[in-house]
Amino acid sequence: MFRTKIENDCIQDLIYHSIHLADKKLLVSVQTILAYFHHQKLKLKHIDGMLVRLYEPILWRSFTVANPEVRKNALQQFSLAFPMLSDEWSTAQIEESLEQQYNHIKNLIQDPSPVVRQEVPFLICRMIVAYYDFISPQTSKYLLSSMIDTLCYDKSSPEVRASAMKASKMLLSNVQCKPLKKIIFQRLPKVMHDTSESVRSAVIELLLLAQEKEWGNWWEIVELEQVVVRLGMER
Repeated sequence: MFRTKIENDCIQDLIYHSIHLADKKLLVSVQTILAYFHHQKLKLKHIDGMLVRLYEPILWRSFTVANPEVRKNALQQFSLAFPMLSDEWSTAQIEESLEQQYNHIKNLIQDPSPVVRQEVPFLICRMIVAYYDFISPQTSKYLLSSMIDTLCYDKSSPEVRASAMKASKMLLSNVQCKPLKKIIFQRLPKVMHDTSESVRSAVIELLLLAQEKEWGNWWEIVELEQVVVRLGMER
């Protein structure tokens, strides 16, 4: 009884406010408290089931509200809570839940607000890096390709385009992600000529990091002629 009261009246209340609070400082404080529970789920199995039970009535509904800040906050909490699975579920239940979670991510890529779309690349890349062995190769490739093909060429927001490049750098921290490098690298020659300086800078940072991490030489990823042309256009 006491445990149920703590979960429903305290922890679930924190979850709600981690998504709906308008006060930025208070929002960060609440999210920091919840982060402790997310970290504990790696050590204590029953935490997984509790978080799923408490998040589900709030999280999915929050992706459909009109306020883009709420949707962004929900996305950030989902990033921490993923994968939302209970150790009591059957294989069929786990597969069904994962499919639902991946579908939510696909929808977020197409979110009407750049405030939300700007966060999506970090969600996807963080998931792939942290759970590369857990997420199927087909799903990783699909989500990354969808993110790159849609958000790298987002016409309405240079911030969204830059975030796609910045988030891609996260993949280079996990050598297991190397099979995905073609998805990123083959788009760079075109993105390097983006009209936004912040996007072009993010591309250069990604190229240099790729060479540093021995994922490939920058002049092999982007032809030297392309680089010379770009340098001639910079001021």
